Amino acid sequence: MHAFKLALLGAMALALPAQAKYTVFDIDGAGTQSGQGTFATGINDRGTVVGDYADGSSVYRGFFRGKGDTFPFSAAGAGTGANQGTFVTGVSARNTTVGYIVAQDGGKHGFVRLASGKITSFDVPGAGPLGTEADAISDLDVSAGTYFDGNGLRHCFLRARAGQVTKFDPPGSLLCVANGVDSNGHVYGYYADVVEGLHGFEREATGQIDVFDAPDAGGFEFNGTGPQSASRNGEVVGVYGSANNRSHGFVRLQGGTIVEFDVPGAGPFGTIGTAVAADGTATGRFYDRHKALHGFLRSPAGAFVKLNAPGAGTDKNQGTFPTDVNQKGRVSGTAVDRNGVAHGFIRD
Repeated sequence: MHAFKLALLGAMALALPAQAKYTVFDIDGAGTQSGQGTFATGINDRGTVVGDYADGSSVYRGFFRGKGDTFPFSAAGAGTGANQGTFVTGVSARNTTVGYIVAQDGGKHGFVRLASGKITSFDVPGAGPLGTEADAISDLDVSAGTYFDGNGLRHCFLRARAGQVTKFDPPGSLLCVANGVDSNGHVYGYYADVVEGLHGFEREATGQIDVFDAPDAGGFEFNGTGPQSASRNGEVVGVYGSANNRSHGFVRLQGGTIVEFDVPGAGPFGTIGTAVAADGTATGRFYDRHKALHGFLRSPAGAFVKLNAPGAGTDKNQGTFPTDVNQKGRVSGTAVDRNGVAHGFIRD
């Protein structure tokens, strides 16, 4: 069992500054029916926010929201049917956007969009009909993600800024998901082993893969350890499932120490960490007892502030869904209202 430090945090819930300003926004053309709307998926230290939006026909387009200006965009080849289109997964310090398209035939293709607006699409060599998903980007524009082989199984890849692709799988992997990459070119994610337990991994620039597990994670039926994101310095945040099928958050510090945590007041479905800044400040979401979702900020010392975007619904699967946090503590995310419509938000 790896060394760890268990966070006992019940009395520390409001030690972070509680004053906050929320900016809730909708992209012009976003749909207004349940499942449609604006989804903010990333923020960088410049305050640039990126994401995607579903129109009235549930076709997706990306957006780039800088200082005062918002630029919708679609990558070449994006499908025009329901739940097809352009999906954005992150943004680098250089304002390079990463994501993937779903084409008319249902296949996926990765892309990177430079700050100039130039879009480069790509596929991992050997990918099958289900294609390629680009799911993370570093501050140096190195991207990582998942591709599907001809049998529909997931494998991981790393793509250099110049376009060179490296494919990899952790030993014993049945499926691989890469969703974080730091400034040293280390890739983070999770994989499933032969007994269907999930394990976290760190792939170093040398190609060495180190496996890690949250100390209290279960190891069966897709319980286990699931990193969700990594900071530029290599801190990792994610979720683990315990033997009682409850979700808990964790942060993996530089050096490998894992800190487990639960947001005070979280319901039986638990806590999910989604993003971490370079100073160790983490964000994510937790379920209340009604299965509505609320956001949180967790300081490096383990103090929590709960986040509730204006207009967020309070019923099952509604609420506040933080997706990213930058070095200044600004959070991007999505608020799902009582009608099931999504709205982007920034929390300062």
